[in-house]
Amino acid sequence: MKKGILFSAFLLMALMVLSVRPSSATSVDIEVLYLEPTGMDTSYASQDFYPSGTNPTVNLKLETVDHPYAPAYRLGVEHQGWHLSYLSFSDDEKDSITSNSSTDDIYPSTSHPELERNCNLCTISADSEIKFRTLSFYRENTLAQSGSFSANYRIGLRYVSLERDLDVLLDRVSATLNDYKDTYNMDTSAFGLTGGVNGNWALSTALNLGFDIGLSLLYGSTDGKYKFTTIRPGGACINNWDCYVIKWDKDIITPMFDMALRLSYGVLDNLSVYAAYNLIYLTNVGTIQEFVDDVAEVRNIQVNQSLGFHGPSVGVRYLIGGK
Repeated sequence: MKKGILFSAFLLMALMVLSVRPSSATSVDIEVLYLEPTGMDTSYASQDFYPSGTNPTVNLKLETVDHPYAPAYRLGVEHQGWHLSYLSFSDDEKDSITSNSSTDDIYPSTSHPELERNCNLCTISADSEIKFRTLSFYRENTLAQSGSFSANYRIGLRYVSLERDLDVLLDRVSATLNDYKDTYNMDTSAFGLTGGVNGNWALSTALNLGFDIGLSLLYGSTDGKYKFTTIRPGGACINNWDCYVIKWDKDIITPMFDMALRLSYGVLDNLSVYAAYNLIYLTNVGTIQEFVDDVAEVRNIQVNQSLGFHGPSVGVRYLIGGK
């Protein structure tokens, strides 16, 4: 449902932009980004790790599922100073640890303490997924024009959606023993004002160096769900102990900062290509690791951490109906 609403909003805004003055020039941007999530790696298991002569209770090795660089894309339409931009990023990473010794205990580090489990002769696996979307609609106006340098300012609206899911499964070798699964879901949706400035230096007739700095103030909510499931050989969720659920939601105000440094080259009068480095930073949205820690330590759920994305991109801009 959310994807359908988002696509409908994007289509509606595009029609609004393109209907302002059909006879005027319109530019279309297609950009491929390679972004690394920051603050989104999650520890899912620990194991006894103690060299000879040390205390095993204070030597634990954490296993973490990492989110490296992953592809994303951004689509943009500009007409008569009105801009519509859509960014989409998704990444799914898996990791696991296996114990083959009856004395090599490993522990899911994601469970509620009343449901804490450990195992040997088993595998603990983690599946972590991130989905990030932004939809921006804004008006851009000239701020300064002097020789080879020009600058613009913008103001408009932005919608942000950030979904994160973590599944951790304790899978025993024995077919007669229970397996266990921890599931975490966080869904943040926020909407508000966005503004910024950009500048451009004409280094030559075809080569340009530019920057873009933006700040958004968004209001929305973060919904969370934690579920612990006992997977019995003959079925799952037989009673409340076997299927334990925590749900919560929090209203949030999320500042968002974004920046890009861009080098572009005009191939034709109506076609240019560019390379850029991008930074996106969100505060006060919470992380899955924070959620896991709060559940594992029986604390009130907090949403006060920061995270973001950074990385290079390449794109093409095509001008329709004018120079």
